[in-house]
Amino acid sequence: MNFIKGAVRSRTCYMSYKKCVQYLVSHFWTDENIRSHYESGVKLGYGTFNLLVSALPQRVLRLLEFAGFSGDRVYALNALKSAAFMHHTLRWPLSALVLLVWNLIVVYCLGTGESDLELSKTLIRTLLMHFPKSSLVLFFAGRYAEIHGNFTKTEELLQKSIDQQSTMRGFHHICFWELMFCNSFQQNWKQAFKYADLLYMENHWSRSSYAYFCASLLIAQNTSDCNANVEENREKILQYMRQVPLLKVKLSGKSLPLEKFCVTKSAQFFNHNFLFIPIYELIYFYGGFSCLANNEIAMKAVLEDIESKYKLLAGDSSNVSADDYCLYLFMKAMCLKHLQSPFQAEQCLMEVISRKVDLKVNTYLLSNAYLEIALLHYESGNVESVKNYLTKANNCEILENARIIWSNREHIFVFIHLRCD
Repeated sequence: MNFIKGAVRSRTCYMSYKKCVQYLVSHFWTDENIRSHYESGVKLGYGTFNLLVSALPQRVLRLLEFAGFSGDRVYALNALKSAAFMHHTLRWPLSALVLLVWNLIVVYCLGTGESDLELSKTLIRTLLMHFPKSSLVLFFAGRYAEIHGNFTKTEELLQKSIDQQSTMRGFHHICFWELMFCNSFQQNWKQAFKYADLLYMENHWSRSSYAYFCASLLIAQNTSDCNANVEENREKILQYMRQVPLLKVKLSGKSLPLEKFCVTKSAQFFNHNFLFIPIYELIYFYGGFSCLANNEIAMKAVLEDIESKYKLLAGDSSNVSADDYCLYLFMKAMCLKHLQSPFQAEQCLMEVISRKVDLKVNTYLLSNAYLEIALLHYESGNVESVKNYLTKANNCEILENARIIWSNREHIFVFIHLRCD
């Protein structure tokens, strides 16, 4: 019932904005200043609405289009861009912030297309001129630096963002999230754990996934840092892993896909008393390799760390599971891809595909291997091959608990398919 009520309200809102657009064109304006303020407000609202709708999965978008929603992303981005450059109006800062959220966060999390980084750079510069002490603007400046692989500057800007205000602790948590990943990119596991633990203690959005992040970072610390207190960390890992299934929540009667994935991985940990490179799995899931790609030194260090951890695993165990071996190959492929070695990356991905019948838990690796090969071929302009691999990726059967990794990549599937057509 609540879903139906929400849908009705959304449609009412959408139709109201359509009428506002019609009024903007048809009405005779005597005061150009009032018209400009009205126009920027309409473009902000209608553009944001269409942008949100366009980010939904294709199967949902088709239903919404049938119900009268358009979800026109090109129109939405153009409308917001137009409003963001109307600097004499009230709504331009908010329009700029919406564009920054889209280009610096949504695109990287959902794979919804190409980020307009030049536009983001221009918007951040303009916003910093007008609001140099704004926590929001400093956060986006930090996120922009992170995407470009400048992790030292990222930490500096995010800390400035945190220091600017103390009333909105929830906004600090967003900064902690980025700082956790930023330190993970640099293999500063202890510092990354500090921010993950703060999220676990203070933020209640998904404590189950935060617990899994904490455990994953402690695992990375134990296998990388010779000064780590291994036994103490081991006890903490067990405590966090036990909390993962206990803290799982439901929204509208359904579990969060990410939490279902974390619960599956925690079960794998207790079954084998071990997890192989779980933090790099999470970095891939959240699009972190796109940030690492712009810092060759950090990317090479990640590849070396993955290689050393696999050698350690292979040396300690005479029978490495297919799940761990394929995860190693997949993460190695991601590093090679961003180190401009596409042929070697594809070889690793093809080997993952050759072991598909042996995968038990990490079943998402198969579909994502097909997808990543399609992305490699897309870069080289091999259109027919791209379509072939995308079809294979879409036809893969995935365990429900691993579907989260693939469902967020559906947007990439649609984006490339449209570009190829």
